[in-house]
Amino acid sequence: MKRWTQRYLIGIAVALVFHGCSIERLLEFKCEECFIEKPLYSIIEANFTINNENQEIPLTIYLGSPDNNIVVLTDTITTKTLQIDVENEVEYTFVAHYTRNGRTHYVINTLKTKVYYDTESCSVPCYYTTNKKINLEVKY
Repeated sequence: MKRWTQRYLIGIAVALVFHGCSIERLLEFKCEECFIEKPLYSIIEANFTINNENQEIPLTIYLGSPDNNIVVLTDTITTKTLQIDVENEVEYTFVAHYTRNGRTHYVINTLKTKVYYDTESCSVPCYYTTNKKINLEVKY
């Protein structure tokens, strides 16, 4: 019984220490990427698969879920990496269309940047943004 109580108390202590902290907040960031005023937008990086069958990839970006049918951007991608300006703390759904053996395959992924306020890491308190990469590479 005593061993169970110790484990229970240790579990509660760990939960209290990490309550509300995501792993992203524990990662270091660069102070030059920190802003005094809360940023409204961020530049995110999207990664694609470019190969012989997929030299041009149709991309559609939706505000929220595709079910909402609010299209933010429709484009054809020809590079492995693309930088896109998005509003912070807003969820977007990315849909990339790939072809394999004449059939269409979809890669669907969501992204929502997060903005945090930090008072200790840099010389002045500032805001920094996380979750600025999205993987839209095809996995066969």
